[in-house]
Amino acid sequence: MKMPVTQDSAAKRQDLNACGHELWLGKGGAPRCTSYPPVSSFHEGVTAHDYAVLISELPRDETVSLYIHIPFCRDLCLFCGCHTSVTHRNERITQYLAAMKREMKLLASVSGFRRRIGRILIGGGSPNIMTNRHLRELFESLNRYFDLDSCAGITVELDPRHVSADQVKTLVSCGVIGVNIGVQDFNPEVQKAVNRTQPFIMVEHVCRELRDAGIYSIGFDIIYGLPKQTPASMEATAEKVCRLAPKRIAFFPYVHTPLTMKHQKALEALRLPDKFRLLALESAAREVFCSFGYSPVGVDHFALPNDSLAAAVTEKRLRLDFRGYSDDSADVMLGLGSSAISRLPEGFFRNETEEYFYRENLQKGIFAVRSGAYTSKEDLLRRAIIEEFMCYMSCDIEALCKKHSYPAGGLVGEIEALKNFAKAGVITFNGTKASLAIPHRMAICAVARVFDRTAAVLPASASNAA
Repeated sequence: MKMPVTQDSAAKRQDLNACGHELWLGKGGAPRCTSYPPVSSFHEGVTAHDYAVLISELPRDETVSLYIHIPFCRDLCLFCGCHTSVTHRNERITQYLAAMKREMKLLASVSGFRRRIGRILIGGGSPNIMTNRHLRELFESLNRYFDLDSCAGITVELDPRHVSADQVKTLVSCGVIGVNIGVQDFNPEVQKAVNRTQPFIMVEHVCRELRDAGIYSIGFDIIYGLPKQTPASMEATAEKVCRLAPKRIAFFPYVHTPLTMKHQKALEALRLPDKFRLLALESAAREVFCSFGYSPVGVDHFALPNDSLAAAVTEKRLRLDFRGYSDDSADVMLGLGSSAISRLPEGFFRNETEEYFYRENLQKGIFAVRSGAYTSKEDLLRRAIIEEFMCYMSCDIEALCKKHSYPAGGLVGEIEALKNFAKAGVITFNGTKASLAIPHRMAICAVARVFDRTAAVLPASASNAA
């Protein structure tokens, strides 16, 4: 049920949020931190052999999570920043799944047994362009090479344009209990501009079919910063989203990277919003989400009170990684498929991003690891601090240093940088605990980035933004 909206929301929050949004975007911006070391620091100094050795040394009783990447779509959305390609050939998907089966077999062989899986996320691309036969084959392979008996949840990303009643039945029969639907925006003009037309009635029908089949854990992905979006249209989209009552909402800013994602260049002719319009778009939707009873989670997620994400915030169990925010407690995540990233205590290992090279490596019987980064004791501390800020908008730095047996004196430069944020009124200190002091949560990205030693830290930017 929609809660009353206070009159001071939009106008009075504008000034309070401006500092945070300017700080986040700034000159070049402070990117949303999802992991440490960040993907931008990955290098080719990691090897498939090292990955195999580390997998073999994982404790036998450790429960791990899986991320499965399906890099295919039927059409290319102009805002897309994912590793995907357009295909209309089912045989190409068949070849890809055969390579992924080899990767599963190799993992089981290196481990010497079927590892116990706690969570599975299947992303892309658009995983549900797979046929029902493909879906069943994928899950047959998963069950063959992994122990799914105690799996707490299987979630699949869905393109609503390709969902059918038969597909929903297949997903349920395979054990899927959650889905993330790529909604992005409900405005027809925006959808046309980004080459993704999917009427509200279509998404409404998909949600009904999923719930009728017993899939109640439904999440929506929404993007702001697209051409043709206005505060009014963003508010209208947010209200339609809330009418469909997904349990959680991922509310991402559009990231324009035409040098690497060349198709995004087409959006420039349609005038992308500037940073002030971005603030207005974000504020308009956030106001609606909160008025319908959604609680903010981290910097850009929202959840209903009965969703596990909301409970994870309250119970301090929230996690952040490449998949977004989750309540997954596993310390190990194995990535399957091209461009998929595996997270181990010793570091990150990323598969070949090109589908051809991914398949070629596995055809030779070796892991398709292409790049990554090893993590030191200091890296683990920095990751913990960054994740704490990004999850809870605050962090007790000294407490985490003690937990990681790391001298707080080793972070003198970072502490000094935080003092500049405090002078600007962006954060406050309570002893050794630093907390965000302004309403705009995206500002925490700039604060957390202070602890990223792979990035240039510019302490003066905090006071300049203020």
